[in-house]
Amino acid sequence: MLTSLVDVLFVLLFFFMLVTTFADWRSWSMNLGGVGDDADSGAAIVEVQADGGLRLDGRASDAAQVEQRLRQPGARAVLVAGSGVSLQALIDMLDRFKPTGAALTLGRAADEPAAAGGASR
Repeated sequence: MLTSLVDVLFVLLFFFMLVTTFADWRSWSMNLGGVGDDADSGAAIVEVQADGGLRLDGRASDAAQVEQRLRQPGARAVLVAGSGVSLQALIDMLDRFKPTGAALTLGRAADEPAAAGGASR
C-alpha cells in the first residue's frame, strides 16, 4: 500500500514540476510602439542598422553620442530596427542603453513611401 502511495506522490510531483512557470530573472518591462508613436513628443529615434551603425534622429551617430543623449533627465527613445537587423542586435542595443535610465520603446520603421508617380507594388 505504501509503495503505491509513493508512486502517486512522484507522479503528482512530476506533474507540478512540468506545469509550474517560473519568472525570468533577466526580464524587464518595455513599451512596444507602432509607427509614429512618440515621434512628435520629443522622443529620440534610434535606428539600429544592419552593419552595426546607429542613426540618431535620422543622422549617422555612434553609441557614445546616443548614450549621452539618453542620459539627459527625462530622456525617452524609440529603438527602431533598420532593414536586415536581427532581433539579437536590437536586444543587444537595448541591453547597452538600459543603464542610461531613459525610457526605451521598441518601434518599427515607417513603410517606405511609394515611388514617384504613384506606382504601387
